[in-house]
Amino acid sequence: MTQTGTPQYDISRVFALLTSKKETSEILQILKRMGHTISPNK
Repeated sequence: MTQTGTPQYDISRVFALLTSKKETSEILQILKRMGHTISPNK
């Protein structure tokens, strides 16, 4: 194990609403599909 001078921290997955652009994109696609299912004529 090595030690660095500055500790590095990351946001816990539990506390992060969206952690990546990929997740944001996937959620947007799901919401779009739900919207089309609910209101297909718009």
